[in-house]
Amino acid sequence: MGDFVGGEDQLRCFESELQAVHDLTGRAATSERGPQGGDRQKKRKASHEELLRRRTESESKEEARAFSKYFIVKAVLFASFLLFFLGIPQDVAADRSAILAGIERIEAVGIPGPVAVFGERAFPVLCNDQGESVVAAARFGDGRVVAFGHGSFLGQGSDPTDRGRLLRNAIAWAAAGRSEARIVDLNRAGSLSEVEVLTWGGGDIPEAVQSQVRNFVEKGGGLVIGQCPWGWQQLYPKQLLREHAPANRILAPMGLAYAPTMLAGPFPVAGSRPERGHALQALLDLSTSGQSKSFLALERALQAVPASNLEFLAKVEALLAEQNDLPMPTPDRPLRTKDALSRLYVSWWSRKWQDDAGQAVAAAPGADQFPGKVAAGAPRISRRVRFETSKAGWLSTGLYAAAGETVVVKVVAGGGSGWSLRIGPHTDSIAGKARWQRWPSISRRFELGSEFHQVASSFGGLIYFEAGPSAALPLELEVSGVVDAPFFNLADPDAITKWSSERKDPAPWAEIAGHHLILTLPSDSIRQLQQPEAVARYWDQVMQAHYRLAARALPERPERFVADVQISAGYMHAGYPIMTHLDVTQPSAGRPFGLVLDLERLQTQGSWGHFHELGHNCQRGAWTFAGTGEVTCNLFSLHAMEKVVGLNPWDVPWLEGQKKKAAAYLRAGAPFQEWKRRPGLALLMYAQLQKAFGWEPFTQVFAEYEALSRREQPRKDDDKRDQWMIRMSRAVERNLGPFFERWGVPVSDRARAKVAELKVWMPDFRELGLRRADGTE
Repeated sequence: MGDFVGGEDQLRCFESELQAVHDLTGRAATSERGPQGGDRQKKRKASHEELLRRRTESESKEEARAFSKYFIVKAVLFASFLLFFLGIPQDVAADRSAILAGIERIEAVGIPGPVAVFGERAFPVLCNDQGESVVAAARFGDGRVVAFGHGSFLGQGSDPTDRGRLLRNAIAWAAAGRSEARIVDLNRAGSLSEVEVLTWGGGDIPEAVQSQVRNFVEKGGGLVIGQCPWGWQQLYPKQLLREHAPANRILAPMGLAYAPTMLAGPFPVAGSRPERGHALQALLDLSTSGQSKSFLALERALQAVPASNLEFLAKVEALLAEQNDLPMPTPDRPLRTKDALSRLYVSWWSRKWQDDAGQAVAAAPGADQFPGKVAAGAPRISRRVRFETSKAGWLSTGLYAAAGETVVVKVVAGGGSGWSLRIGPHTDSIAGKARWQRWPSISRRFELGSEFHQVASSFGGLIYFEAGPSAALPLELEVSGVVDAPFFNLADPDAITKWSSERKDPAPWAEIAGHHLILTLPSDSIRQLQQPEAVARYWDQVMQAHYRLAARALPERPERFVADVQISAGYMHAGYPIMTHLDVTQPSAGRPFGLVLDLERLQTQGSWGHFHELGHNCQRGAWTFAGTGEVTCNLFSLHAMEKVVGLNPWDVPWLEGQKKKAAAYLRAGAPFQEWKRRPGLALLMYAQLQKAFGWEPFTQVFAEYEALSRREQPRKDDDKRDQWMIRMSRAVERNLGPFFERWGVPVSDRARAKVAELKVWMPDFRELGLRRADGTE
């Protein structure tokens, strides 16, 4: 079968970079799909409008029909679940017990994602208390499969802990009692006829091999698979996990599939709730009572099941056909997990809209509250846009698509090949959150290519164009049926002159674009803004400061801050775009503007949160070891506070508040595990170096790392700490080994020996409130 592209190395590399990104490790990117067909979209729109229409008829004949249909739906769902329980002779409890034998608790490996369970012979193995499975299994034909929510679970075979035992149990169960089973990794397998159990860490394999693997299992083979679903989605943002991931194509016929959200460990067996982990149980519960403790299992299944699984999707559609007047998610009335039918309706229609071409969709209920509605009477216009460069990232247009309205895009000059159009900047999916203040996925992306396109979004949003690697240039387009949005672009020589009128444009969202950073925020927040140029230049200065410290050229693609009513993780999180909450755009405490626009505050106080997230985007995994993911990003925060705001790094308020805690930590013997858990402590260690030697050694060392080939870069934590200590010691021409030891940060004897000829350096620890300069008491 040859060697195929295994995704595990890619995912490990990806996660090592992302581990340093604040709360991003949770973020799951929104997936979209390009244009298709026409009649199907009209049918879906009609179906959607029918579901939204209130049933006001009260004639007894209509009531009788409604009751009859209601009874039929319940009967079908109940019969399906009886088959689920009784139709297949399978002892699920015994299967689960075999896989979990001798196991008490599983620590998370990386950041896993959920395995959705929806097949009649599939079952959850290990779940969280909400019923989301990190491990699930199924019988398929004469064979068996076990699916783990992260590829790194497969690397634990020799681990003496419960993680290793779990993998060994899974393989033994998949082998179905064959004690001499031949176990082979799929990427190294030859003929499958010579194998009893396949293991596979995800990645990309040809469709023909996917089919071979399914047939292998169906004929009695065993499969143990691990996949980081959200990692795959990040690696392939233009594809749908449920439709295109090879792992899901293999698993879906077996009643399992990966969903693109994240799970937080650990996973104690005693706290596992497998009875909540099956989507069919949730469907039965909802059909009888309107509530289900298994609802999250159903929600994950709806995110994961491919369109080809008509049987399961028909059951969901049958249940929703009887629902009306369901509340929709809004900032004022969020949907919680107890609003099961409403959330199911939202998940169902989100999926439908994601799959269609967007030519004929209705405005989503609640879209008028977020992202908001276009001002009444706003004219729909036609504009020409031209692109001379295929700059990476989103290319802003200053145009807005109203919710549910068709936008016509015509290629005037050049070719649309390699280009795509995006409606809406709010790419953060909140599907994994327990509370929804808006629809979970509201950004849509459409592939261009032909000369004429009609697209639409049920939510509306700012319009962007994106150039792929093969994008044709130059490109000129005519975009019709759109609304003007406030857009200040520092690159436009007429921007200042036009701003007095453009800030009044009727779209609900606006952008302030500098050369290196773009702010996306509600139009109401900028209506009175008189100095957009100064705001844009301020954020450009922050970007310049960050990249000077990082010893790297400014990226061609500007960074973006997008404000949202709800984000996937944290108060803010890094990525592209960087996501923030709306509060930073809103006036407070008598100030006329939100923090992100308030020049007086920005120039005197800065914005630690914004600096921090931009710092995450500057981080490198080679010099960010365990415990410093929330630390090395703040080097950039401290640097910007000094270079842009004018504050001494040692006196920055956030750092000042950590000094008493650091003194207590040092008095307690400097336990490294605590240092890793408390980023404020760790940052003080870095700040002491900066206070003594300035920023130049940091820039020098960062430049050294940039010059390393990928092979030369340290990958293991021990190596990362050693290299950081050695390189910083040489940069400051002092032996920092004892300094690391005083802070409790371990480095090897070999590393110490490499800097032993340098003069030992220690800071004066009295600056942290200790009584003696050497840090002892």
